[in-house]
Amino acid sequence: MRGKLKLPQLKVRTSLILVLVFFLFMLVTGAAVGVYSLHANNQSLTRVVQMQRAHAVIGEAVDHYKNVQSLLGQALASYIVSKDKQKTADATAAAADADGSASPLGSDASGYINEARKELVRSQVAFKNFQALTKDMGDTDEWYRRTSDAYLDLTKNGVKPLIDMLEKGKVDDYETFLSSTASYMADNLKLALNNLNMYQQDTIDGTYERQVQIYMWVIRAVAAAMLVAVLIALLAYVFLGRMVLRPLRLAGGHFDRIAGGDLTQRVEVKTRNEIGVLYESLKRMQESLTRTVTTVRSGVEEITLGSREIFMG
Repeated sequence: MRGKLKLPQLKVRTSLILVLVFFLFMLVTGAAVGVYSLHANNQSLTRVVQMQRAHAVIGEAVDHYKNVQSLLGQALASYIVSKDKQKTADATAAAADADGSASPLGSDASGYINEARKELVRSQVAFKNFQALTKDMGDTDEWYRRTSDAYLDLTKNGVKPLIDMLEKGKVDDYETFLSSTASYMADNLKLALNNLNMYQQDTIDGTYERQVQIYMWVIRAVAAAMLVAVLIALLAYVFLGRMVLRPLRLAGGHFDRIAGGDLTQRVEVKTRNEIGVLYESLKRMQESLTRTVTTVRSGVEEITLGSREIFMG
């Protein structure tokens, strides 16, 4: 039918090009699948590494905060011991302690507080690194923001007031603020960190499961592609055998019979491709030889007939 591709009319060149194009397509597809797999693995690895770095720096910030807590506790203990030793101080010094105009702390307590301030600065530096790492990370559930808010609230509204109170010797205010507001802020940060850790672990688990699924998908795709390639190779072998090899063998048989003087075998032209052109040429050659042989036979018969007539007189 017109408008439809008929395999017998398909040219050998076209068929070979189609086979090469298919295998090129399979090669490009395989490379694309490999690149996609590598890209997915790289994205997952990058996300996991970012989470690990963020976990490390926020952990560093919390560790420095814990050092601040420890140093403040040591400063408080040192202050209490120092205060007990100064119970016999004069009324002027006691008034200065009550008024807070002069520092009531001993050298040891002051050293602890200064070190606590340094640890707080180190904690804030680590927290800034945490903010920089999580700035471009996906935070659809806002766990990173909640952790940041909890940390900033604790350091600005919790730790700094504690340091100021202790530095001024306001032990009662320090203990009251520590047991109420500061403790609540610390618990809030702890809860935010726990939620962030669970979120990160869930994300890592989900990433691992997706990578397993991608790996299995790639394995299935490669296996299917190999099966299709083998099938197409077999079909190409059968197709080329029918379109090229078998017609060439038949053409060779025709040539052998013609060479042996057999011009009776009919040459059929079934295609219009390169093989069909060969068969048409073979057919024309056979027809030409047949006409030549017929002419020669007619001439021989006429010569024989003329010779007989001459012989008979």
